[in-house]
Formats: sequence, C-alpha cells, structure tokens
Amino acid sequence: TFAVARHFLGNQVVQELIFSDRAGLESLLISGKPLVGLGVMLLTVLGAPLSEELFFRGLLVDLLNERLGPERAVFLAALLFAALHFYVLQFLPVLLAGILLGIIFLRSENIFLPIIAHSVVNGLTLLIWLLSL
Repeated sequence: TFAVARHFLGNQVVQELIFSDRAGLESLLISGKPLVGLGVMLLTVLGAPLSEELFFRGLLVDLLNERLGPERAVFLAALLFAALHFYVLQFLPVLLAGILLGIIFLRSENIFLPIIAHSVVNGLTLLIWLLSL
C-alpha cells in the first residue's frame, strides 16, 4: 500500500499521511503520563477488539448475513470497519483484516475467535510502534 501510494503521491505526501495517522496515538503513548499510556494500551489491545468485534462481526455481519448472504455481509461490514478507522494509507489492509475477521466469525460461529485475533494484531502493532519510538 505504501509503495503504491509513494508511486502516485510522492514520498513527501506519504510521509505526511503516515505521521498524521500515527500522531494521536503516539502523542498519548509518549505523554509522560503512565496512566494515560497504560489506558491507551488497554484500549488498543482489549477495548477496541472487544467492542469492534461485537459490533462489526457479532451484530452487523450477523444481521446482514440474514438479508444479503455471507459474502456481502462480510464485505459490507469490513468496508464500514475500514472507513471508520480513518486511516488513509491503511484503508486496504484494514479492509482485508475486516474481511478475514468476518470469515473467521462465520466459519467458527464464535465471536471470541475474531476478538482474540483482533487483539493479537493490535498488540503486535502496538509493540512494533513502541519499539520504533
């Protein structure tokens, strides 16, 4: 995604988009306030996966599946999931993650598996971010 964006938008624009995507979370993590940093970590690894999976997969995919079928339900829920994350350069990877989480949910018929998968991805992303600071 980044390579394609660099090709069409140029390196400077892509760097600005990356920094703007990271700015909010990064400023909270390095705020110098341990409780704020801990809160961000807990929300990233536990709160977001739990609430997002309950809504996007547990509710939305389930409702749409009854009306539109599994493929459309997973795609539409993933599309909304990606759009509401507000990441310009990461839209496609978040969309693909949403599709994968929807497939996991439908195949397993268990909301806890996508919650765990989402939590692991967020935790690894947060760890990589922290190591890069």
